[in-house]
Amino acid sequence: MKRILFLLSTTFLILLACSSGGTNNSSSNDDNTLLMRKWYDNCCHCSNGNRDYYEFLAPNIFRHYVYPSSNDCNYILPEYGTFTRNGNIIVLKYDPSLGITDAILTIETLTASTFSFVATGAFGGHYVLTSY
Repeated sequence: MKRILFLLSTTFLILLACSSGGTNNSSSNDDNTLLMRKWYDNCCHCSNGNRDYYEFLAPNIFRHYVYPSSNDCNYILPEYGTFTRNGNIIVLKYDPSLGITDAILTIETLTASTFSFVATGAFGGHYVLTSY
């Protein structure tokens, strides 16, 4: 009897594990798990090592830190707002007080260490960001 109960329990657990992927699986196009971190821009470095970065936070808040083109590489100009994601499209809605138009990011690559996208709107262009 114990053997049958053990076999049924084990089978049930295996079936439960196999069926739990669903829409909450980390490979889902709308899963923000990989997105939620700091992403550093690789194009511009200050002499002290500072560089621009995006930071995605819960619940759907983003910050974009920009180091101005000046000799003062310690000054940070934060741009912020909310984001929505639908598949490989992210819409950044900047705080209206900043006077910046919304940006649309089309994701090309999103892994634990690389986030590449094409942006239209506020900061048009192709970007490859890294996280570490």
